Amino acid sequence: METILGSSVPVFVFLTVLVFGGCGVLTGQTLAEGWKPVSSVLAYSLLLGLGDRFLAWGLFGEQLLSLWGFIVHTVVIGLITLTAHRIAIARRMVKPVSVAL
Repeated sequence: METILGSSVPVFVFLTVLVFGGCGVLTGQTLAEGWKPVSSVLAYSLLLGLGDRFLAWGLFGEQLLSLWGFIVHTVVIGLITLTAHRIAIARRMVKPVSVAL
């Protein structure tokens, strides 16, 4: 399992899912507030994936240049970010607009 993840399971759950997943949720919501397209969500997910690999290496001694680790971690972060973006876009579409007279 660690060869596929590129890190140990506790590091994957804590760092990737909790910490960078939370960053992905906030990133997706922020991009949705500005009506940014999905391509920008994917670009920011790649940057979050790079940060995740760097912190996994720096804090926990995991392998820095693990291709499978980068792909798996970035896909997980990207799915979280994309889900948050789509939910926030849908919420903005159905939210009534208040007009000040």
